[in-house]
Amino acid sequence: MATSPAVVVRPAIGLDRHWSVSSTSAAAVGWLLLATVLQLLRSPGVPAWRAVFGEDGGIFLTDSVAHNTIGTIGTPYQGYLQVAPRLVSAAAAALPVDAAAVVLAGIPAAVVAALSLYVFHASAAVFRQRASRAALAVLIVALPVGYDINASATNLHWYLDFACCWVFLTPRRDRMVIAECLVVGLAALSDPLVALALPLAISQLVRPRRGHMLGGAADRAAARRSRVVVGVFAIALAAQAAVVLFRQAPSPFVRLDASQLPEIYGLRVAGSLLVGDRFLPHLVQAVGSAAVAVVAGVAVLALLLATARYGTARYDSARPDSPRRARLLVLGGLSLAWLVVPLVLRGTATLLDTPAPPLPGSRYIVNPLLWLAGALLLAVESSPARGRGRRPSAQTPAFLLGLVLVVGLLSSYRLPAQRSDGPVWSDSLTAARAVCFATGDRPAQQGRSAESPWGRAAGPGDVLIPVAPNAPQPRWSVTMPCVRLH
Repeated sequence: MATSPAVVVRPAIGLDRHWSVSSTSAAAVGWLLLATVLQLLRSPGVPAWRAVFGEDGGIFLTDSVAHNTIGTIGTPYQGYLQVAPRLVSAAAAALPVDAAAVVLAGIPAAVVAALSLYVFHASAAVFRQRASRAALAVLIVALPVGYDINASATNLHWYLDFACCWVFLTPRRDRMVIAECLVVGLAALSDPLVALALPLAISQLVRPRRGHMLGGAADRAAARRSRVVVGVFAIALAAQAAVVLFRQAPSPFVRLDASQLPEIYGLRVAGSLLVGDRFLPHLVQAVGSAAVAVVAGVAVLALLLATARYGTARYDSARPDSPRRARLLVLGGLSLAWLVVPLVLRGTATLLDTPAPPLPGSRYIVNPLLWLAGALLLAVESSPARGRGRRPSAQTPAFLLGLVLVVGLLSSYRLPAQRSDGPVWSDSLTAARAVCFATGDRPAQQGRSAESPWGRAAGPGDVLIPVAPNAPQPRWSVTMPCVRLH
């Protein structure tokens, strides 16, 4: 008789656990599908999955078609390794050419969706509230900027950079080690700028062990997992550094004016986050870019300073015991670093040119904006000290920030993009097949797939297939052998 309650309760517990795991898995799959579709449907005009983006086709698909996968993976572009887009283009080259547009947009969109799901789980190390983590995950796939970043293999590394930093902000979990090794390795092999995550990686190795957190055996196991992930990151980053240092280092391709960096941050990072790129040009025309930058910067600073009343968060076994303000400094510092360092290398010209959407250089705004959003979400979280008895006014900053983010995301979701004007990939293929048929697969075309020195010249039997953006010369094109079009 004494054991009968256990017999009844145990299956119920097992059923509840199974239901919880099943519902969580279903929610994750649902989010992955929704997030992928949201990215593919974002561009007005020609949708992303019907047009090939410039470098996706002109550089990476062209190289994958001309060489086998192994021959292109280690080929630098613009002075550094870009393994992620080369893997995507290799998949596109292995399939019929008619599917290239879908593959080159669909795989990056799916990868970004998966990275947003990872950040949702990893950010539990920083945020107390699930709403904050969800907001950050939504921002990743529906940024209020996105002219040249959405569903693009070429720009996939920006999202990998962001997720890579979160790997080193998160305590090691056994079931996530393989995925985290994949993220940090692919990020380091696709962008040398991910070296900005190196201090975070080192901190995981030198951080004092906290036996009271995990216990001796668990603590040692977590330390081993950290060494594995950091080791993969270090090896991949060393390979990237070898290419940058000994082959052809990247150099600025527009003018650098360091005095513009504060205004760029206030206007393009804080302004785009709080207003969205659709409304930002109208504000600039009304009051000037400097005024918008100052107002946006002050608004952000006011929200961040509001955390002073919260004090430090108490230790919780599910979260790091670092003070809340220290975490805030890390997120804010990453936001500044991810703007300043890339722009010092790239240059600042055109970033303050905001006559109308789409705004130029939005890829350089993605990481600073996401880290700033993380800092603001952390700043407005309710104090744990207030507990259930906190006054409704304590939720006002969180409500206002949520309202601002929703308005910015909805207003800027359908921004014009570089693929909006086509050309449609299927139409370009039809025209290329007609050229090949008319010339007996020996078209005498002059030109390259991209501006020298990166583009591949059309040779005997090759046809140039124009891709987006539909702009004046030099055009981005895919250099394709006619035999691949039959």
